[in-house]
Amino acid sequence: MFKHKSLTNRSGDDSSQDKTSRVFDQNDVSYMCCCSSIHVKQGVLLIGIVSAVVFVFSLCTLPFSTPDRSYIFFLELFFLLVDLIAIAFLFRAHHTEKPYQLLPFIVIEIFYLVCFTSGAFLSVYGYINPRSEVSKILVEYFVDSAMIDDVATKSINIEPMDAEVAKIITAFSAVMLSLVALITLWWTKVTVGCFLYFRHLREQLEMNGGKKANRYVASPYHIDNIA
Repeated sequence: MFKHKSLTNRSGDDSSQDKTSRVFDQNDVSYMCCCSSIHVKQGVLLIGIVSAVVFVFSLCTLPFSTPDRSYIFFLELFFLLVDLIAIAFLFRAHHTEKPYQLLPFIVIEIFYLVCFTSGAFLSVYGYINPRSEVSKILVEYFVDSAMIDDVATKSINIEPMDAEVAKIITAFSAVMLSLVALITLWWTKVTVGCFLYFRHLREQLEMNGGKKANRYVASPYHIDNIA
């Protein structure tokens, strides 16, 4: 059985300054992620590292992933530059603990979440209607991404015998986009949690005159002992 001590019963009449110094608990469960195994600050750092690795990989493969389509190349290059800026702000926010420096990464995550979710729904529609224009576009994009130039540069007509191929491609697209959307949603949740942690941390520091030592003071509702 857990025993708790309240703020008022700890030492009688505490001063208001002493009370505010005990309000913030950086190890509160609301600031944990990954099944409460790590802190959101460490979670954001891991997200930043993975994002940086993905960025480098995407940049290296960019010249080979957009054959004969310069507008797609420049569009993907633009989004990579946006990603780079957002990742840089994320690492900066992790270092300075300033919450609003996380906003660029949160915004780009939400944008990608909308795109991936929309793509998943369109893929499901393409699976249900394999001869639709949506299914045709998805098949063309898949073939183009696979760098099959002699097919990708031609208009693909989905005949009855090709409907099964279209269903396989759209089903694969729906599953993959759904998984990526779930991962993006998880990352967004962790990043927003870190944003709130940094904001609450700075509010607490302001209440305590900028004394960083108070950030480590435990919550008045922490577990004191186990009976």
